[in-house]
Amino acid sequence: MAAAGAGDVVFELDTIGPYTEFAEITRLSVLSSRRLGDRELLHLSLANSAVANWKPGRVEAGMPAASEALDIARDLEDERGFAKGIGMPGLFAAHTGRWTAISTSTGSRSSPA
Repeated sequence: MAAAGAGDVVFELDTIGPYTEFAEITRLSVLSSRRLGDRELLHLSLANSAVANWKPGRVEAGMPAASEALDIARDLEDERGFAKGIGMPGLFAAHTGRWTAISTSTGSRSSPA
């Protein structure tokens, strides 16, 4: 339930800025999605988790979620999710000045067919 309900509150939490609560809801959403075995929901939950960690400056915590979300979007051939996901590692790298993070995150992966 946490995973499905998280989408209803993510926009509000991202907008008004209680990032501790935002991060906790996305953490529960990721756990729930994994337990349910729902990869589409896991992708969304991980992408939200990446944002929830990036906003307050926890880039190192957000990068694994962003990378996994990108992998899932590619595996699901989700072009929209892939497009969103490919920008997140770049955003994190720009935020930290670690440009090598882009090549590490995207590696030799290709876009969805």
